[in-house]
Amino acid sequence: AGLVYPTIVSAYTEHTTLTFFGIPIVMVNYTQSLFPAMLSSYIAAKLETFFRKVLPDVLKLMFAPFLTVLIATPLVFLLVGPVMTWLSDILAAAVMAIYNFNPILFGIIGGAFWQVIVVFGLHYAFIPVLINNITNLGHDPINAVFHVTVMALAGAAIGYALKTKSTKQRTLGFSVGLTGLLGITEPIIYSIALPVRRQFIYAWISGGVAGAIMAGTGSLVYNFGNGGVMAIPLFIAPDGKLSSMFAFIVASVVAFVGPIVMNFIFGTGEGK
Repeated sequence: AGLVYPTIVSAYTEHTTLTFFGIPIVMVNYTQSLFPAMLSSYIAAKLETFFRKVLPDVLKLMFAPFLTVLIATPLVFLLVGPVMTWLSDILAAAVMAIYNFNPILFGIIGGAFWQVIVVFGLHYAFIPVLINNITNLGHDPINAVFHVTVMALAGAAIGYALKTKSTKQRTLGFSVGLTGLLGITEPIIYSIALPVRRQFIYAWISGGVAGAIMAGTGSLVYNFGNGGVMAIPLFIAPDGKLSSMFAFIVASVVAFVGPIVMNFIFGTGEGK
């Protein structure tokens, strides 16, 4: 809860400098990440177990949770934030090195695993790179690849909905699949792709193929905006050229249809 407390989120967006007893806090936006919350919970669980062992029974009910939060919260902000920033920077540098070495290889890896990077909250280091490309070059080949991953997850959700025998899960799949087509993938990730892991694998495969198409054709995105079908206008060049837009449409169809076909051939993977 502390990671997404409104004051903390506002401090990040407003570039406010915060310290804890003189120690600077590395500000990170945790609202779209999972790994920091998991690591925070692990730290808190270890602390709570310790306090429940050492505190007298009469004090456990009140002071075990109090001391857990008192110690875990600053640890999370002082350690998790810097560690996540460090990992993000390394990941961003590695991805750019792969792109400079071989764009198609980058397209395969980026198209397959970008959404995994989002799950762990390591995607924020890429934002300055993407902004810099748009600002200085007027276009960006990196985000062009990342856009197809949205369609791959949407296809996984729709394919899952078409194949599953559960009426409840079918309704869920169509619902989150629609949000995916409109550019929002978090509902798909946390309700289908992670619980039914085979769906994430389907999205990786089709996203990797679609990413290779984007990189192999040298496609570029020319602005920032929402993902899914809403991203199509972002691929229209300022001079009116439509080659990147057509490549994105083709790659999106591949990314979207791939998981649907794999669901019908290999099954949904429920209960595996």
